[in-house]
Amino acid sequence: MANQSERDGTTMNPTALHAHSESEAGLVRGNTNAMKKTTETAVTPHGEALLTKTQVAKKLSISERTVDNLMRAKSLAFVRIGRAIRFEPSDVDAFKNSYRVNAA
Repeated sequence: MANQSERDGTTMNPTALHAHSESEAGLVRGNTNAMKKTTETAVTPHGEALLTKTQVAKKLSISERTVDNLMRAKSLAFVRIGRAIRFEPSDVDAFKNSYRVNAA
């Protein structure tokens, strides 16, 4: 069965297609700006940098899904800034300390 390029008489260069798709995605060598994320840091009134969900999960050694569940259960305080979710380090520490078991 003939493919589209054989039917209409055109030829397709797979290398050119590949290079085109990479350049659209910003993955061509030398263009690292397309791959960089902006990492603006929000700061609390006490001068502490707010934490992302990923940072909280790493700090507590739990998964991001568990952080979502804690947020949903309102067990872990968070700040919503537009669509962004951030956590105050003091709230994360208070949550962690609420589960502290002291040795007898």
